[in-house]
Amino acid sequence: MKYNFVSFSIVIFVFFMTANTAAQTSKNNRRSMHDCKLSELNLTDEQQKKFDELKEGHFIEASKLRDELDKMRIDKRAMMRSDNLDKNNILDLTKKMNELKGKIALSGDEFRINVYELLTDQQKQDFRKFTPCHQKMGKRMMRPMSRLDRRGFCK
Repeated sequence: MKYNFVSFSIVIFVFFMTANTAAQTSKNNRRSMHDCKLSELNLTDEQQKKFDELKEGHFIEASKLRDELDKMRIDKRAMMRSDNLDKNNILDLTKKMNELKGKIALSGDEFRINVYELLTDQQKQDFRKFTPCHQKMGKRMMRPMSRLDRRGFCK
C-alpha cells in the first residue's frame, strides 16, 4: 500500500513538471513564431538594422506606457477597496487608463506601418499574407473565437 502511494506520487509529480515545461515552451514560442515570419521576408542588412531600431524604439515607448498603465491599475484597485469610494476620481482614472490603452494601440499600429514602409513591393505582399494571423492572436486572447476564425482566415 505504501509502495503504491509513493509510486503514484512520483507519477503525479512528473506529470505536473512536464505540463509546466510544456506551458513555458509555448509561451516562449510566441515570440519566435513572429520572428520566424519576419525571417521569411528576407530583409537586407540595412532593412534589418532599421527594423531593429524601430523595434527598440517601439519597445521602449510601449514599455513606459504599460508601466504607467499598471500603476494606474494598482491605484484603481486601491480606490475600489477603500472605505470612501470617490466616483469622480475612479471615473477620471478609468478615462486616463483608456487613453493610455489607445496610445499603446496607436504605437503598435505606427510600428507596423513603419515596418511596412521599409519593405520592397514583394516583401510587402508577403507581409500582408501573415499580418491577419498576427492580429488574430491578439484578438483570441480577448475573445475565445474571433471574427477572423469565423471568416476562415489563417486556417
